[in-house]
Amino acid sequence: MTKLEFNEENLSKEQIEQLENIVKESKKKKVWKPKYGDKVYWIYPFSEHGIDYCTFENNDSDLLAYNMGSIFETKAQAEFELEKRKVEFEIKQCAERHNDESTLLRAETNRYFIWIDMDTKEIKVGFTRGLWNQGVIYFTNEEDCRNCIEQVGEERIKKYIFGVEE
Repeated sequence: MTKLEFNEENLSKEQIEQLENIVKESKKKKVWKPKYGDKVYWIYPFSEHGIDYCTFENNDSDLLAYNMGSIFETKAQAEFELEKRKVEFEIKQCAERHNDESTLLRAETNRYFIWIDMDTKEIKVGFTRGLWNQGVIYFTNEEDCRNCIEQVGEERIKKYIFGVEE
């Protein structure tokens, strides 16, 4: 790797800002992929806490777990993802328990969903008609959606689904 050296005295303020931006961009986190021999954490349903660790050996089972999104660089990342999956599963269970699929699939039907107002950090219930958005869990009525928020917990939904902590 070539090391660049600059004398700031010979650079304009604009050139210094451009260099600082280049450095910031280069330091942005890229998609992480473990290397052979790295200690990794993974979501493992047969361990006491659902998280285990191992040495990444780049074998078929390691690659399968990585490609399924179940291998993490840190224990904290694995724990966060596990809890996120639990919260999402609880929301899906709420919806499936109450939804009427034949009604939900009609284009003219309102479908209710959970969203967050990023300005106020409030969890809200929205609705749509005729649209299906990727990854959204829909409810056939507003009351069931609100009950689900209460049951699962607003703070858990904020933190694990929307990545917002107050």
